[in-house]
Amino acid sequence: MMIHVDHQNTPTTVRCLCKIAFNYMALTRGPDFALSDSFDGLRSFIRYDVGGAEGRAFVKRKPIIAQEIIRSERWTDGHVLTIEGRPRDRIVEVQVALFNSIPYQIPMCRDYQSDWFAKGHHFDTQDWTVSEMRVEIAGPDFDPASLR
Repeated sequence: MMIHVDHQNTPTTVRCLCKIAFNYMALTRGPDFALSDSFDGLRSFIRYDVGGAEGRAFVKRKPIIAQEIIRSERWTDGHVLTIEGRPRDRIVEVQVALFNSIPYQIPMCRDYQSDWFAKGHHFDTQDWTVSEMRVEIAGPDFDPASLR
């Protein structure tokens, strides 16, 4: 059975997504990283609704999991979260797909200047397990067939 899912980017929804993303960032990067001044604006938005929801969460056009893009088939109904720090783009970004339905990109800060990093986790909603996802860099020599 297929269902059509619409998304709503109300300020409350965006704050919720940002809170999930922030907690995931704190879990994966640690408290010192999460308490950096770079995230003051995001913390104020999450806690006190300061700064507005505009530009805080974006719906992605493609799934987060590469195999789903390549095979055009759904891999899981669990939650998928990733985080990436891209100093070249000066951004820390979290991706969130609750129940692997609507994938969101959430820029956590836009002044990141440290090392590149990436991590992802799958939260299985059936057996309540959490597993770390493999990170592959899709550079010029990347072969999508390697993911099959």
